[in-house]
Amino acid sequence: MFEFGVSESSAGLAALFGEGIRLVSRYYVEDPETGSLLVEAGGVGRGESGETLVLRWHGRPIGLEARVTRRDDEHGTHPLATLSEPGTSSFALLKAGVPHVELTPEDATRAMQVAAEAYVVYATYREDHGPGIRVTDPLDPNRELSPADFGYGEITPERWGKR
Repeated sequence: MFEFGVSESSAGLAALFGEGIRLVSRYYVEDPETGSLLVEAGGVGRGESGETLVLRWHGRPIGLEARVTRRDDEHGTHPLATLSEPGTSSFALLKAGVPHVELTPEDATRAMQVAAEAYVVYATYREDHGPGIRVTDPLDPNRELSPADFGYGEITPERWGKR
């Protein structure tokens, strides 16, 4: 299960991803059992809502993006994140130095599942897009997932003044 953390420095956090990776954020989520780690690497362009992300999965950095829109549906009005294909983010390459990577279809699917869980937990702690964020299910684009769908109890957001 992913846990929210704050690093002493962005450079120290970047070192966990390997040589040449640059980060500006000190906030991350990590699964201590698997070593998977997700951190924000910046925005996704002017006028767009979302983040460029770096996922450490099986020891390698993988760039991806989360695009966030507002939804009004059976869950009420809430933000919904849709993740890009892992390893293909040009923003992650430009902003954080994360090279594009080719993944087998099986690895890409598994990395997307890990990224979806990590991102919805990260975004719930950060609450940058407002409360109740959900993420599009990588296995079923018609389904939205919340932290509860991954087995998490209530998550108390980390307020800016307490970070």
